[in-house]
Amino acid sequence: MTGIEKIIGRIEADALLEAERILSHARGAADETAAEYQKKADALKAELTRKGEAEAAERRKRAVGVAELEARKRLLETKQRMIDNAFQAAREKLAALPAAELVSILARLASGASRTGNEELVLSAADREAIGANVVKAANKLQKDAGKPAGLTLSQRALSAEDAGGVLLAGDNIEVNCTFAALLGALRDEMAPEIAGILFSA
Repeated sequence: MTGIEKIIGRIEADALLEAERILSHARGAADETAAEYQKKADALKAELTRKGEAEAAERRKRAVGVAELEARKRLLETKQRMIDNAFQAAREKLAALPAAELVSILARLASGASRTGNEELVLSAADREAIGANVVKAANKLQKDAGKPAGLTLSQRALSAEDAGGVLLAGDNIEVNCTFAALLGALRDEMAPEIAGILFSA
């Protein structure tokens, strides 16, 4: 199991705890909504009884259907928000790793994505200042150990705020995006159904 897989595993465990808390709250809100609409439906039934049982039954059925639809809609929105929160928490935890661990991860990402061994490594402004030189050194060591060209350098460019965290390799006419945003985005597309199954199996 690679370092990033271990990190993602830890993040998923934390996210599951947070997700259960949010889901419990969402279920409560959905129950309250359903109860509110049920109350309205019951009041409507009493009013319409005077006008005819058949009409009252039909309108009550529609009111309950609206309540159930609204409750399902709110629960679905909450589930989507929980998945979003889990991946946002993962990104934040990756960006907040201790320097030594972050250097190791960024170096492995850079070396693994390098095509020529001569690309520039584009980091966030903060990472470039704090650990940029160490990332380049560690990535070039990985390249050398693998018998590959080890001419990776640190770019003066910085990642955008949206991409902050991770590394982008810039070479001749090509860029390889290994930012945390891009990696987690790809994982989200792949893992969202599985995560939803875990979070919402109950």
